[in-house]
Amino acid sequence: MPKEIITGNGKAKVVFNETDFKTANKLKSTLTKAVKAQGYNLADLGTTETLEVLDVSEELQSVLFECLKRCTYNSAKITEDTFEPLEARSDYYEILLVCLEVNYFPFVKAPSSLSEEKLTEKR
Repeated sequence: MPKEIITGNGKAKVVFNETDFKTANKLKSTLTKAVKAQGYNLADLGTTETLEVLDVSEELQSVLFECLKRCTYNSAKITEDTFEPLEARSDYYEILLVCLEVNYFPFVKAPSSLSEEKLTEKR
């Protein structure tokens, strides 16, 4: 089921569609590897740590953009070019965090050690 948001700056409507299982599973594995590489544990992952992991893992960013192929930003498919305009860059992290929420959390529905609130707080 698609998830729609209006970005924090109020300038874009973003529609998130779930990716296919293979890509979602790749996201899960890549996220776990990236988190461990930074010395974190998924159970301790909050927004600040998630952003740090996103910044240093080009592999994770790449997989997230694979997931975003099925999503739209103001009705246009999301690609790296979506963020070329300076005004769109303020939406970058918010979109990546919601993409994680939509495609990662189905694997860990109602987990005790990792909650949706931790990854999506302050977005």
